[in-house]
Amino acid sequence: MKFVCIIGFLALLISCGDTDKIVIAYQDRIGDAPFILMAEQDRNENSPYHWMRFSSGPESAEALITGSARMASMGDTAALQVLSRYPGKFVLIGSHASGKNRHRIVVSSEDDSLHGLSDLEGKIVALKKGTSTHGGYILMSRREGLGDNVEILDLKPSLQLNALSSGEVDAIIASEPTPSIAVQKGYGRVLAPVDLQGLTFPITLLAEKAWALEHKREIKDFLIKLEEIYRHLDENGNLKKLLDVTGLDPVTLKESMQMHSYEFIPGKALQEELSCLFAVLSETGYYRNPPDWDSSFLP
Repeated sequence: MKFVCIIGFLALLISCGDTDKIVIAYQDRIGDAPFILMAEQDRNENSPYHWMRFSSGPESAEALITGSARMASMGDTAALQVLSRYPGKFVLIGSHASGKNRHRIVVSSEDDSLHGLSDLEGKIVALKKGTSTHGGYILMSRREGLGDNVEILDLKPSLQLNALSSGEVDAIIASEPTPSIAVQKGYGRVLAPVDLQGLTFPITLLAEKAWALEHKREIKDFLIKLEEIYRHLDENGNLKKLLDVTGLDPVTLKESMQMHSYEFIPGKALQEELSCLFAVLSETGYYRNPPDWDSSFLP
């Protein structure tokens, strides 16, 4: 895992706000490990935060869109949906986790004929369409010249595991922790990561823009606490908390965490990657209008 300092960005956030609790939406997935630990440790009734835990990015995004949350964690494609559908209403604070190899191709453990990406031709592959996994696969298939010779089955990760174990599909492409779960349960083996230059698949933090403009000091304080959490992710007590929340076994948890880079990256540094992902998925009809990047960051 990679841990970096975020102090340089914090200097940009310098105003004060009120004392109301800041509602933060996050997920019970391993990518949100820093937020899980912040929420688990934040039991003081005088805390400035109120935490809302969900099981998917769209749920977290919905909490932000409806005004139930002021800030929300979600994957890159969910962030693109929010920014493109509601221009000028939300801002991309940055990414608190990523990992260019956390998206992996897992093939059936029963099939020893699959050794490279070209062996997927004529096979049935499950992935969730409209996600960064889907976008990454499109780019990778073009690079490898796979063309349309791979049958894609649109399945969410939990169903992918069942499909792989039953032999309904020959391979799955998913983000962590699904690949690690598949390997640990003996359903499959890793064929290759979805490794593409320039794509790190960030997990993002968005905020309501009007609120964020008035609460830069609070955002700064939050990011300082996030930096402190980064330093202690691997401690035994924190790993136990992550096990309890994610429901993963210890081996899968540690392997999945190793596939992530837990670091803060300011929003503007993500624009090029997200624009690339947007362009690819737009070709498949998942987006209509590009984000208004000029209004998508805090000044």
